[in-house]
Amino acid sequence: GNRQQHQRVLRSTTAKGTLLRRKSLVPACHSILFCAQRLDENTPLIDGVIEVLKGNAAMCEIFVQPPECADWHSAADHAVHHAMSPDLRWCHLVDKTLGSSEGLSMGRLEVAVNQSLAPHRHAPQEIYYVLKGRAELLGSGETPKILNSGDTVYIPQNALHGLKNIGKVPFEVLWIFPTDTWAEIDYHYE
Repeated sequence: GNRQQHQRVLRSTTAKGTLLRRKSLVPACHSILFCAQRLDENTPLIDGVIEVLKGNAAMCEIFVQPPECADWHSAADHAVHHAMSPDLRWCHLVDKTLGSSEGLSMGRLEVAVNQSLAPHRHAPQEIYYVLKGRAELLGSGETPKILNSGDTVYIPQNALHGLKNIGKVPFEVLWIFPTDTWAEIDYHYE
């Protein structure tokens, strides 16, 4: 019927079963659809289908990045970018290179005990969410700001910031940028 005229249905098989995707042919649709219905007489009932409809743009999907699947990097591998902080480890969790994200990227950073993420600036604003540990937020003014598990930090565009682990365990933080990928960010260390 009319519904079939406005949507193209694609079906693909994944390791966990069948995923039904719909690409809307109707402009300006941004919604998540949880669907368990019969689309026509020849389509079996599909439970738990999750779709992201995004107008006529490229197909987007919800994706999950389990921690054991993260590709960890170290500053030692990227000394040119992080020469002042050789003991950093990080991974990308949400990034256009990993899945269908657009306009947001997120990663996880670990700073070893008594080590630092050197003070730096970058054009995009950023958010930190502290997972574990205790650190001093560097470059945030004359009064030191101490970060603990559960703290959230908003960093404006081009604001000088860095981290020094002052705890007894690795300091772990999630970062979020309003970019498709982390690779888009130019870091300027001071």
